[in-house]
Amino acid sequence: MENWFVYNIGVFKGGDVLVSDEELALQMQIGSEEALEEIVKRYHGPIHVYILRMSSDYHATHDIVQDVFIKMCRGIRYYKPELPFRAWLYSIASNAYKDYQKKAYVRKVIPGLEEIKYCLSTTVTPEETCLKNYERTRIIEAVNSLSDIYRETLILRYYEELKLDEIANALKIPTGTVKSRLSKALSQLKQIFSAKEF
Repeated sequence: MENWFVYNIGVFKGGDVLVSDEELALQMQIGSEEALEEIVKRYHGPIHVYILRMSSDYHATHDIVQDVFIKMCRGIRYYKPELPFRAWLYSIASNAYKDYQKKAYVRKVIPGLEEIKYCLSTTVTPEETCLKNYERTRIIEAVNSLSDIYRETLILRYYEELKLDEIANALKIPTGTVKSRLSKALSQLKQIFSAKEF
């Protein structure tokens, strides 16, 4: 029978030392690729299963899991070792899944959102204008029919891709108000599109 016990710096098995997740995170903060490889080895499978259970979409799961580990690498410098690393990583996974769901909901609720974004961010040729004019006009009319506070919040979030707290800072309003405005804007757009049989 193998002898396992936990000690404050890691998990020991017999005479082998398995470094704790928290210690690996500290090593990652100073640039250790070996620590990163070990964390990915430990958590890729569990995070994949968690996201797959949440989304039930294998292809989306692959993208979300990749996003989780990218966000982990970008955010590791902010990790505090007094927090359990596992909970910190699952928080990133949960937020990545929620972000994916929001984007999927917007794509579903606002058909043609990409066309609006394209129209606002690039110069459109006359040929493209003719082909897309009818769809684009209806979408722009729908967005423009929103009140200023909802339209502004919607544009900052989905066209400028600002985070909620960035929008709150930009508009000098609480984050809860940003969420409320986005929810109401999306709800109103959904009603507009349904009424016009968009």
